[in-house]
Amino acid sequence: MDRREQFGAKLRDIRILRGFTIEQVAEGTGLKPNTIKSVEAGKFSTPFDVIDKIAEFYGMEVSVS
Repeated sequence: MDRREQFGAKLRDIRILRGFTIEQVAEGTGLKPNTIKSVEAGKFSTPFDVIDKIAEFYGMEVSVS
């Protein structure tokens, strides 16, 4: 499993633990459901603005340190 897949799996785990569907995350972030699915599957390098929107939805902060 590469880093994109690991990152996506962690986001999927967070979503599931918090009881959200992909559609709810998409609606809450303004992203398309297919974008959320692709991020969780590790299909592409996720742009920072997408990561930031998802983190904000979950009430988390993105740290670069």
